[in-house]
Amino acid sequence: MYEQVGARDFDRFIRKSDVVVSHAGVGTLLNLLEMGVWPVLGIRRHRRGEHVDDHQEQIAALANSAGVAYSVEAPELTAGDLREAALWRVTTS
Repeated sequence: MYEQVGARDFDRFIRKSDVVVSHAGVGTLLNLLEMGVWPVLGIRRHRRGEHVDDHQEQIAALANSAGVAYSVEAPELTAGDLREAALWRVTTS
């Protein structure tokens, strides 16, 4: 378990992963999409003291509607969600 990892280690861990669960931050999401990852996005919420506002809800909704990610409230994440996410990848043309 790591509290933080550098960019090189982050990319290495991502490439080795079958499933990536991430917050719905713009920079992280774009990096994951560039790497071909179809992430599960956990929305950080203001009411849970996780962020200053709920802008991640908008980012996650956009990613969902574009079909490049799946978002879920953290308490609702299931093993089935993770199995489904492992089947998907993002491709560019």
